[in-house]
Amino acid sequence: MSNDFRRINRSLDGRVEQKHLYVTYDSYCQCNCQCCRNKCFDEASMQGKRYLLDEALKQNFNQFRHIIFGGGEPLYKIGKIVDLVCDLSNANIMEPAKGPGDDSNVTYYGIATNGARDIFLREINYHCIICRRFQTIILSRYHYDDDINRSIFHPKNGEELLTSEDLGGLCQNLRTEKLQLSCLCQKGGVNTLKGVIKYIKWAESLGITNVMFSNFQDDVTPEKARENLSCEPDLFEKAMQELWQRGFDDDDPIIFSAGYRLTTFHGSINSSRAMKVSFREFIPENQLREEWKHARRRTYNFSAMPNGDLFSDWSCGERL
Repeated sequence: MSNDFRRINRSLDGRVEQKHLYVTYDSYCQCNCQCCRNKCFDEASMQGKRYLLDEALKQNFNQFRHIIFGGGEPLYKIGKIVDLVCDLSNANIMEPAKGPGDDSNVTYYGIATNGARDIFLREINYHCIICRRFQTIILSRYHYDDDINRSIFHPKNGEELLTSEDLGGLCQNLRTEKLQLSCLCQKGGVNTLKGVIKYIKWAESLGITNVMFSNFQDDVTPEKARENLSCEPDLFEKAMQELWQRGFDDDDPIIFSAGYRLTTFHGSINSSRAMKVSFREFIPENQLREEWKHARRRTYNFSAMPNGDLFSDWSCGERL
């Protein structure tokens, strides 16, 4: 990893640039989604060499503002991930602050999971000491209906995913402060404006206040899945217009070097409960380059693979 990058830079005109690392910590997954990003990577990069990956992260973690542990299904390695985060956090506190309130040396951690039911309820919901190690827990949940969600994920060998009842029973702090539901919009799932609004209302009824909708990313989505499953191209535009009409406020979009724009809305849709609704929209490269130049907020994306390789973007394009 090059040492000539600073983790976060704030320019005088207010633009923010920071670095985000997605860690594919293990290739094993209990699900078999048609749209899985990992199906686009060669076998060598997905072969886990834990000591190499851990060492790469220990040497380079302080280059990044945010580190997200994904997979595969990271919950199957949750003990090892927590041990690593503890090591990194202990190293992090040795970095001197530049002044009162300065957090430029702080690295924030998250985990992205498909919701392996038994492990999630036991390790994330019950053992709060593990939950506290992560600032964000991103749960991939592609439909509000349990049966449809299960049909999209195709869990193997009788594995169970979190149900709506499970989600409503999570501890309040997890539901309102840490959990983000991530919905990949697609045919056969959430693919209409009505479906987006119903998903938001469903999350709100469970006490979950943070949801994100995504579309497919062309360069890391299997071609057949893109052809058969891609959502309607104007879905997000319609959804954002609907939220504006319902009185939601939106933040300046963040442009990510991984190829997408993230726009976040704040408001309430069904009651007085404040909701955070984001749209992660992958856009063509020429559009990305143009918006990047004028963006008020920018984030550089990097990725790490199970074999310890580090790359300059989320789709593992250029090895560092």
